[in-house]
Parts: sequence; structure tokens; C-alpha cells
Amino acid sequence: MGGLSLLVVIIGMVAYNVSLALDVINPDAEAAFGDTVTFEAQAGRYDLLVSRNSLLDVGRDRAVRTARCTVVLSSGDLVEINGARQAISEETSLVSSIGWFTATPGETTVTCTESSALAEGYTFAVARPQTAVKVLSWVGIGVGVIGILVAAYLIAIGLRGRIVVCDPS
Repeated sequence: MGGLSLLVVIIGMVAYNVSLALDVINPDAEAAFGDTVTFEAQAGRYDLLVSRNSLLDVGRDRAVRTARCTVVLSSGDLVEINGARQAISEETSLVSSIGWFTATPGETTVTCTESSALAEGYTFAVARPQTAVKVLSWVGIGVGVIGILVAAYLIAIGLRGRIVVCDPS
């Protein structure tokens, strides 16, 4: 039971990483820092992410901390996003979040800049989050952790001798 529960936790963690990778692999818009992107937004949440197609990843944290993004919604409203002021940030080996915004349907423009000399080669992406995959991954992680705790409890009971196995012979 414990082994199966651990496997469920691992699958949940992999699914979460895949959900963030899908955001970057198939974004609604992507550009180098300093450039502006325009895309047709649907109503709802969009994540701003930073990524780099390289194994050498020395400046991504600095790129996120110095990132400043300006979003012009189709309604004309202006949203300012500061990568250093996230309440909750997401990070995997490929992707880090800058922040998020709630879009109104229509043409939306995003400009992101950053001031880190180490951040050359990084791009920013605008993507609708893979909400269903993220929720399923967190549920899987939670179920797996509960299973591990139950297995540990059953082992502890067995070690104390509280479980009596009757020999029918």
C-alpha cells in the first residue's frame, strides 16, 4: 500500500510539471523580453511565464525577480505585473511564473521587460493555465500522501502487536 501511494504521489508531481511545460510548449503568445505580443484573449486567467531552451539556467530567477509586465486588456484597462511581488510562484526545471492576470475577451497586448544582465536568452510566454491537469495532480498527490500515512499507521499498529491474526488450524 505504501509503495502504491508513493507511486501516486510521484505521478501527481510529474503531472504538475507536465502541466506547466504544456503552458510553455503551447502558449497563446511568446516573445523575447522587451518585445510586445498581441493575441486574441478569451475571458479568464492567463499566466505569464519565463522559460529558456537551455540546460544552463543561471539567470532565470533573476529574470523573474526583475521582470515587469504591462498588460493592456481589450477593455482598455491596464494591468501592471511585477515578478518580484508574487504571492505564490510556480517553478519547475523548465518554467517559472512571473504572475497572472484576468483577461476580458478580445485583443490583449502584453509587454515584458527585465533588467538582469544574466537573463539574456530568456523569453516570456502568455498561456491559459492547464487547470484540470493541475487539479488532478494535486488530488493525486493528496491521495498518495493519505495512503502513505495510512500505510505507516498500519505498520505501527502491526509493530505494537495490536493486530491479531487467528490461525484457523
